[in-house]
Amino acid sequence: MMSLGRLCGLAFALAGAASLGAMGTAPAGLGCQTHECDPVFACISGSGLMTFVSQASDCTSSTPGDASIPGYNTNVVVSGDLLIWDTSPVNGPWLDYPGNRTYIINFPPGLAGNTVLNYSAWIAADNPQDGAPHTSFVTGPGYVAQFQNTTPYQLTVLNGSCAGYSLRIEVQAQLAADAGDNAQTTFDAGDAGGAGAAD
Repeated sequence: MMSLGRLCGLAFALAGAASLGAMGTAPAGLGCQTHECDPVFACISGSGLMTFVSQASDCTSSTPGDASIPGYNTNVVVSGDLLIWDTSPVNGPWLDYPGNRTYIINFPPGLAGNTVLNYSAWIAADNPQDGAPHTSFVTGPGYVAQFQNTTPYQLTVLNGSCAGYSLRIEVQAQLAADAGDNAQTTFDAGDAGGAGAAD
């Protein structure tokens, strides 16, 4: 008869061999087992231009971007005492959002420097480039849209999965008390110094 210690040892050895065998049968080219899911840090300037940096802390408000982003929006809408900004319109292209991508987004003029009240992410599996509506989308689940380091000047969002999506972010902020009247106004990063231009 086998002792309890030898029986446990045999059970652990068989379990270890089984797990190694199971690992050996998994395809090598899937998911986060390849370099397709290495961390990438994309820095977006307040004027809506993007560049890649080696780590999130390398992206500041003075980091220049060098590539335009299809469909990216820099207009900030003022409604009463609320500022509202969306990275993209509802229809058309959103930010490409591959697995393990981190966006460090510097807020456009008109929003930068104001107290952020709320932010949300919209996630879609498609990304129409022609202004067509997305087939379907959801507000971002926590692991796909992990918000970090939200300040009055920028926010950081990470796709913690290895799946690719498209991303739209909406930010709402409190208009500073000394910002003038509460008229409906739009600020555009293309305006000189970020001054407001009424639509």
